[in-house]
Formats: sequence, C-alpha cells, structure tokens
Amino acid sequence: MKKLSTKTLKEINGGDVWEDAGYVVGKAVKTGGGLIKKGWNLVRGK
Repeated sequence: MKKLSTKTLKEINGGDVWEDAGYVVGKAVKTGGGLIKKGWNLVRGK
C-alpha cells in the first residue's frame, strides 16, 4: 500500500512531505510510548 500511495501523494503534493510527516509522527509515538513505559515502571517500582 505504501508504494502505491507514495507515488500518488508525490504527484499530488510534489515531494516527500507525507513520508516525512509519517516518519516524524512514528518517531514521536515511539518516543512517547517509551517514556510512558519508563514512567509506568517507575510507578510500579521496577
């Protein structure tokens, strides 16, 4: 799906805007998840 949609989005918007946005969002989610996990472990006393 990604390969199909990426080409279409590039044609519409001209560039890797959507890919970059997806990467940033993914990274933020990953970081946020890690922080939540760390905090939860601290609360539980691990």
